[in-house]
Amino acid sequence: MNKSDIIRDAEIVKVFSRAIGAQTQGILSHMSRGKWHMSKVILTYASDSAIHVDILHKEKPLPLNINLNQPVGLTFKQDYSKFICESTVIGFEQSTNANCGGRLVLDLPAKLEKMQKRSFYRVQIPQDMTVKTTFWHRGFKESLVAVPNGESWEGNLVDLSAGGLQIGVSCDKKPSFKLGQLIGLQFRALPQRKPLILEGQIRHVAKTADGKNICLGVQIVGLETSQEGRAKLREIVEIVDEFQKILKRTETSFEKVVS
Repeated sequence: MNKSDIIRDAEIVKVFSRAIGAQTQGILSHMSRGKWHMSKVILTYASDSAIHVDILHKEKPLPLNINLNQPVGLTFKQDYSKFICESTVIGFEQSTNANCGGRLVLDLPAKLEKMQKRSFYRVQIPQDMTVKTTFWHRGFKESLVAVPNGESWEGNLVDLSAGGLQIGVSCDKKPSFKLGQLIGLQFRALPQRKPLILEGQIRHVAKTADGKNICLGVQIVGLETSQEGRAKLREIVEIVDEFQKILKRTETSFEKVVS
């Protein structure tokens, strides 16, 4: 079972109020012209009908590609949990914080999904498993249900978390990718599961320790803003949990052999 709880009604305001009291930062995500954009925000005020968030100044002034009634996703951490919700932009205000570039007013979400923060720690793919991953430039539209025609690449999944993953590819592919680039990707993590199609942003490109391959560090984006996306997120959490169990069984078997 996925490790998440659903928070509703008055409890939502209480969670936001605690986060605001701690000056919690979060990540706001939205889609514009077929691409995902993410901005760091500070939670500043909560009422029974709205949440106010300030966009950090270094993330640019108030983004011009965010409009009224724009669907957005919001994530933030608190204690040992990560909270995820979808909302809608219902207003714009000037920020009273000199370090911020503007304030968005968001409709109070109907529910908050609470997930264990450890689900966002990356787990290595078990050594006796190979998870082939197909990926391509420019990500994909929301309506896409299959890998698009055209140029694509293949690598092996190195690790996975609810927030991101690493793909190992040969060094000759390095010129094809750069930091900040959006990619679409597909993999079947376990034989009993259907392939997952996701969108991500390349956060780092580095050679492996032996220098034979490179690793693409990819942040998964866009899963917070829809019911379908959060269903994929819960599935990733379940897969991470299964990998952790496999690794634990392997460690236990090894300890028995050497003892």
